[in-house]
Amino acid sequence: MTFEDLKFGLFMAFGALVAVGYVVTKVRPHVDLYRSGEPRRATWRTRRPAWVKIGLSHVGSRQTAVNFARFSLIAAFVWAIPAAYIAFTHPFAFLPSVLLLVAAGWYRLCVRWVDRHDAWPDGT
Repeated sequence: MTFEDLKFGLFMAFGALVAVGYVVTKVRPHVDLYRSGEPRRATWRTRRPAWVKIGLSHVGSRQTAVNFARFSLIAAFVWAIPAAYIAFTHPFAFLPSVLLLVAAGWYRLCVRWVDRHDAWPDGT
């Protein structure tokens, strides 16, 4: 596997993540269960898609998920500083930063999905 193959794979993975994000944020469900004016009830992981269940598997509240996303963004940028210096000798130096950015985006998409379609168990 060459560095070009890895770059292409990461580009395709990012494109897939963007496509999933578009579908999650723009495509609405056919039936909106909460338009009747009833308060949302926490149904904790009953109707959630698999990618949301995986992304929020050990997250108990919205604030925890947001903090994970913030930490992932900060860690990605902190790692990118030394990675820029050693990237000339180690071509995969930016891989942890890319993975942390993907994780931050995934947390953000999961939080957005739960905010729009479900409720958090602690009411946050």
